Amino acid sequence: MVSKELVLKKAMTTLEFISQDREARMLYEMRPRTDW
Repeated sequence: MVSKELVLKKAMTTLEFISQDREARMLYEMRPRTDW
């Protein structure tokens, strides 16, 4: 049986990872395109 705290912790970590990934992607998209 998985504890609720563990599930919650995993969900929060996943959420954090997704938001960080989105932020990184935004920065990547916004950067000046000097590497043509």
